[in-house]
Amino acid sequence: KFMLNVVPNLQTGIDRVLGFYFNYCRERYSILLKRRAGFPQEKWTEDPILKAFRFTNVFREDDAMTIWFREHIREPLRDDARVLMAIIACRWFNKIETGEALRPLLLGNIWDQEIWRSELNKVKQRDGTICTGAYMIKTPAAMSKIDGILQCLWKAKQREEELLYGLTRSNLTQQQCWERLCTLDYIGGFTANEIIVDLTHTFFLENASDIMSWTNPGPGGAAGIGLLLYGDRKKFNRTKDSDRAEMINIMSVFLKASQEERYWPQDWPRFTLHTIQFNFCEIFKYMQGQAGFRLKRRYR
Repeated sequence: KFMLNVVPNLQTGIDRVLGFYFNYCRERYSILLKRRAGFPQEKWTEDPILKAFRFTNVFREDDAMTIWFREHIREPLRDDARVLMAIIACRWFNKIETGEALRPLLLGNIWDQEIWRSELNKVKQRDGTICTGAYMIKTPAAMSKIDGILQCLWKAKQREEELLYGLTRSNLTQQQCWERLCTLDYIGGFTANEIIVDLTHTFFLENASDIMSWTNPGPGGAAGIGLLLYGDRKKFNRTKDSDRAEMINIMSVFLKASQEERYWPQDWPRFTLHTIQFNFCEIFKYMQGQAGFRLKRRYR
């Protein structure tokens, strides 16, 4: 009944919608467990879409870049103010090989632009790219990716003291922090949310009051909510405050359902609202695959 009140135009049954969402999540997480247990690839899943194409893990902490970043930079700096700029820098590139090159600079608090440029050029010459292909990395026009990111990073570094002053408030919320990050050059709402999730694992936001009640719906997440609940990927405008509030309300219902054994095994890791949002993005891709669209990232 609560779901129907939240989504008055919902045509499908509540159990069917929640079941579809969590069936996907359970199968995707089961694949991860089987891989870790050493099962051969042909035993991971019978789902033809999950077998053929790449999907992000159910939990962001299980992704390769996040595992590397957590172990080598985020945890060593989790109680140090330097972790803020380290997170901003690493999420701007979001590539392990680039992180490896920058790790001594971040841990050593070395912010010499020419040293950074030299290290990034080495990565570019070796790998052909310094950034991930997972999401859009925007930089100033008519500048190389290296020069553009460095310019943005150095502008953010110049505002570090201002940012730290605002982020050390005892009652700081994720949303307030996100709004501050969105004022940085070329940090959009999506990237700012990625940074926020990392900050919840540090002293900055580990006790934020809205950890279980706020997230920023990304473009894929908004498309997934619209497609699954209304059959319309363009149902929600994620830049519109009222639409964001409605999506958060809907995601809160899914978060509550994740606490029920029938939807999600309670001895498995627990969901946050960020987890719900991330998986709506993957649900969108999964539904596209079911509809016969060719997805971008085929699994090898």
